[in-house]
Amino acid sequence: MDWIEKISGCFSRADGAFAGNPMDDKRAKALRADLMKAGVTWDDVEKEFQEYQEGEGATADHIATEMRNVEKFFRLKLSKSSR
Repeated sequence: MDWIEKISGCFSRADGAFAGNPMDDKRAKALRADLMKAGVTWDDVEKEFQEYQEGEGATADHIATEMRNVEKFFRLKLSKSSR
């Protein structure tokens, strides 16, 4: 399974919160470990998580809130981009 297909498992089905319950958190941690091993950059993660939430019909405010949480969770652990 491609890592992008695992993004949905990191969000609560009830309210769309990132890692909002123990199972979502467990899946997010497993995904982070996989991304670190694969050398995926924060820029790639940011783009795909943003697109996932947009595709789910989340509001701009909700996306902004959850992307702050996603950033705190992933950014420092992942490779830097070449930007």
